[in-house]
Amino acid sequence: ACSKNGKPVHIVKGGESDYTIIYATKASDAEEAAATKLRSAIEEKTGVRLKLDTDFIPESATQILIGVTSREASEEALTLIREKDFIIAYRAGQVIITGGNDDATTRAVDYFIENYINEKKGRVTVLDGGDYVGKFDYMLGELTVEGIPLADYTIVYPADAPRLDKVVYYAAINIQDFFMNNAGVKLKVVSDAAGEVANEILVGKTNRTASEKLKNTALADDEYILCKDGSKIVMMGNSLMVGAAAGAFVNDCFAPTGTNEAVNATVQTAATPAKFTFKKATSAILMIGDGMGPNHILAGVEAGKANLQTNAAANKCMDMFVADLLPYKAECITASQSVLEGLADFTDSAAAATALATGYKTYNYYVGTDKNGGQLTSLRDLANSKGARTAILTTASITDATPAAFLAHATDRYDSTLQSQVDALIAAGNVTFAEGDTNDLSKVKESNLLDRVRRGLATVSENNSSFFSMIEEAHIDKFSHKVQGKDAKLSDVQSSVLCYNEVIAYTIAFVMLHPDTALIVTADHECGAVTVDGITGSMRFDFNSNDHTNTNVPVWGMGYGVESLLAGKTTIDNTDIPKFIATIYGEAAFGAQ
Repeated sequence: ACSKNGKPVHIVKGGESDYTIIYATKASDAEEAAATKLRSAIEEKTGVRLKLDTDFIPESATQILIGVTSREASEEALTLIREKDFIIAYRAGQVIITGGNDDATTRAVDYFIENYINEKKGRVTVLDGGDYVGKFDYMLGELTVEGIPLADYTIVYPADAPRLDKVVYYAAINIQDFFMNNAGVKLKVVSDAAGEVANEILVGKTNRTASEKLKNTALADDEYILCKDGSKIVMMGNSLMVGAAAGAFVNDCFAPTGTNEAVNATVQTAATPAKFTFKKATSAILMIGDGMGPNHILAGVEAGKANLQTNAAANKCMDMFVADLLPYKAECITASQSVLEGLADFTDSAAAATALATGYKTYNYYVGTDKNGGQLTSLRDLANSKGARTAILTTASITDATPAAFLAHATDRYDSTLQSQVDALIAAGNVTFAEGDTNDLSKVKESNLLDRVRRGLATVSENNSSFFSMIEEAHIDKFSHKVQGKDAKLSDVQSSVLCYNEVIAYTIAFVMLHPDTALIVTADHECGAVTVDGITGSMRFDFNSNDHTNTNVPVWGMGYGVESLLAGKTTIDNTDIPKFIATIYGEAAFGAQ
């Protein structure tokens, strides 16, 4: 919206200007690039080259503030917009051009260049009293709960949840992410160790009175409670069902019928148990722990339990592998075509990933191609062709074997064209979000996969879009091989399993808030021939190989239709997984028949 009554102010006129473009001293690359782009555009269109500096210099009235600067005018402007909105404003001489995030700031600068620079007259003109707010097309608009602004609520989770009930903790985080991504409202999230405030969303068995009253309520494994007790919104159930209650809150209480639509939610006061069922799947998430066999998981759990006793950081603690909460589990055969023909002793990651991506067995080192070198259709190809958004997320390089099988085609996993193939997909818009990291393990300090998954899933699920996402934790495998001439390091393998566990917990909670999504968690193969001796608390793990094995790997699942893949099954083939996922996108004859 833009006021038509503002007074025109020429900040560049007649080949002159006193203005300096300012960005934050610690600006993101995107904000700095936006500031530089604005200066270049003004110079090109008016012939005037403005000064460019950071907010470290003294404040003055003749400054154009780009992004989140330390100036009071920037901070005040941000209170007027939501996360993906932007604003162009004039305050006492200063021009403010900012958005709620980097992308919005970039859009703000582009809009300013297009609408505020008059190339014909060589002028840059703003309006005093004529703010322009570029509103993003959120699924939701102004939100209230029985008249109380949703923004007044604080999300509260049990203090021990990040360590002992991770799905409950991540249900709280997913509620925050849902409203941030779909309404631009950022709710505060705290543990119940924080002081109590009036309006709270209580996620799980918190210490608040409203939770305490319901904590002993008998609930079936598929039941939850969502109710309102005074100014408290209460969500109760087992780990998964707390997620179900969170899903009912965001999807049922705030069900939109348009865009940027105001919703005044009503939450029932009766603490009546409700049954949860998944909706017909329109989306799927495939999670791959590269190299993760059953004993890798056991090693991770042992480390997580030990960390619980030493008061380690919550993301280093684990009393169970959270995938075991899922209703279906089997084992998965990983042999490649090379193994089946006696050409190799075990699969490599390229052939294993191709089987998971396409439903075809192929030779080792082949990515996205059949044993004859022919290009295969991946799940990403299929989902994209059906109009779904797609995300390929990994802790390895985006051209490493596993992501490459979903993005490219080559008979050599080290083919020099893989990056250009990925770049072409991105440029054509045939993959929505593709992001990796590094294969240099000397530079791996801590997995950032969780942050990547939060951003990637937010992007592909925006406005309840259908999507497909492949998520890979690659370091379990890489640390199970010899690293730079050294033997596999158990502690690094365990850390990678712990990181993967966090991401699985977040993704499980995400699916409970998006119940039309099917989730499959598995591995592509085992690495290291890991064996275990001893009893719980004193186990010894040995790596007996520097390479992969044909050991079956676990596969878990939940969501609509997943029972057809896993229920009652002891063992499945890795090619069965993509064949099932393909049915979600309407393809019943996917992969080798």
